[in-house]
Amino acid sequence: MKRLVLLGLAIAALAIIVPAAQTAPTSDTGCAAEHVSGAACQGPDADPAANACEIYTWVGDASCVLTVPDGVASSTTGTLIAYAANQDTNWHAEFELSIRDTGTGQVLYSNSDSLTVPVTQQPVVPAASVGFGTVFSASGGGEVVCEVTGTHNPAGAAMSGVAATSATQGVFNNSLRCVVD
Repeated sequence: MKRLVLLGLAIAALAIIVPAAQTAPTSDTGCAAEHVSGAACQGPDADPAANACEIYTWVGDASCVLTVPDGVASSTTGTLIAYAANQDTNWHAEFELSIRDTGTGQVLYSNSDSLTVPVTQQPVVPAASVGFGTVFSASGGGEVVCEVTGTHNPAGAAMSGVAATSATQGVFNNSLRCVVD
């Protein structure tokens, strides 16, 4: 009985130490309604490779679990775009990106950015974006999760379905490409 209780406590502690990936509901037809409501949503993964994902429309957050071919996560490459939302008289865009080992929860890579621009100076919707590529300072295991949270623009609703179904960058649609080797 003691062993069973200790096992239960160990599993509970592991669940606290290694957080689960936040996963937005996936929609194969895009996130048009979610662009308007602000509810989390992500389009389908357009990259069939086990160690890569390409999501052409997302609102709130997006994530993908990747399997590294040789079992050791040592580097990453990718791109990220998060469109600005209108806040009073300003555009504000931001994102937080992380790549974590799913077994240990260790963050292997992270990046974040934000920008705020008066609407009068930038009438077209701006975006926070990054192209990334790096060798991890500490290697990870064979399975990692790429996660992003960020702002979105409701104008993306019009092209969200096209982005999701044709695997192309839609106008005002956030995107994520993540590859781990």
